Formats: sequence, C-alpha cells, structure tokens
Amino acid sequence: MSATTATTLLRSLLTNPHPSFGERFGVSPIWPETRRSGLAMRSRPSGNASLDALLPGGGWPLGGLTEILVEQPDGSELELLLPALAALTRARRRVAIIGSPTPLDHARLTAAGIDLAHVVLVDAIVSDSHWNAEQHLRAGGCSAVVLWQLHADYRQLRRLHCAAETGTTLAFVFQPASTMGQPSPAALRLKISRGESGSSIEVLKCRGILNA
Repeated sequence: MSATTATTLLRSLLTNPHPSFGERFGVSPIWPETRRSGLAMRSRPSGNASLDALLPGGGWPLGGLTEILVEQPDGSELELLLPALAALTRARRRVAIIGSPTPLDHARLTAAGIDLAHVVLVDAIVSDSHWNAEQHLRAGGCSAVVLWQLHADYRQLRRLHCAAETGTTLAFVFQPASTMGQPSPAALRLKISRGESGSSIEVLKCRGILNA
C-alpha cells in the first residue's frame, strides 16, 4: 500500500478534547506537492487551502466514501469537516450528522458557520445509524452525510460507498484506528494520529491516485 503522510498542527484536538468548532486546522505537508497531474477526480474544497493541497484531488471526493480513522473518536474530529459543511449549509444544502459519540454543541456549530436550519442531527442511540446514513445518501436529499461507527465491516462500508456514488454527495465515516488493518472500499482513507508535539494526518488510500 502506498501512503502519503503530512504533518498537520491540530492544536485544538491536542490541547482541548472539546475545541471550539470555529477553529481551523493548520496543515504543513512533508512533501510540497501531493496532487498528480491529469487528475480527474470530482471534489469539493475542504475549506482549508493547505489541506486541499495535501488531499489527492484537491479536496473531499464527491460521489464516494471518505473513511477517517481516529485513535479515540470523541466528536472533536468533526472539526476537520466543519468548513466544508458550513459552506454547504450557507448555500441552503442539507447536511446529516449521525451518531456522534458525544452531544454536539449547537452554539459551537453555529460559531463555525453552520446553519442549523439545514442540518439533520441523528443521535447515537439510534439502533441502526449505518442504515440511517445509507438512506440519507440514497435519498439524494443531503449534500453531505457524516457518520460515526464503532466498527463497520467491509459490506457495510461498501453499501455506504455505493450509496454515495448515486449522487454528488460528500460521505464521511469516522472509525477507530484499530480498524486500519481491515480492507476498505472507501475512495479516500485517512488516519488522524495525536502526539505530544501535535497531530498528523496520513493519507492511507485514494482510489485512482494511490496504489492500495
């Protein structure tokens, strides 16, 4: 598996387990250029130019699943996605956020530019959050769907990926980093690692760009 690694200063995640949702991620790639010429991948800007320079395709892939592995998912990892989600809600496009492991602070979401009138929040106690996310993707009424899963098997991830392919939807699933050794059908697969000097984002897989 080919992997592209970049160091990113995720200070809000390191210093505060529940950071202000209005803060932004700073990204400093190890390699100055990670995108390949002639790339034909539909994408939407992440809202952070440095992160877009890191991501193969120049942003979050449309019509495919993005899997983000986190050592201990606690809801704060949503910060990475907030700029893109805020841009969608400001354009009056619906966003679904499903199964956050901790209650989301509505005031912090609003401070990050999220228009809550265009957000569907589904609580983690919902018995089948995976099914709920798949239905939102297939219905085509959402421009982005964000899901937390303690453990989704390949079949479940494949269903989410196929549902996202039916439209130009951003589809994200957060999973524990302990699942990294398992196969994934995701179009883009990232890992966020936290350390004493900061945190890092590693691109584990990008379909059509990296050999995985």
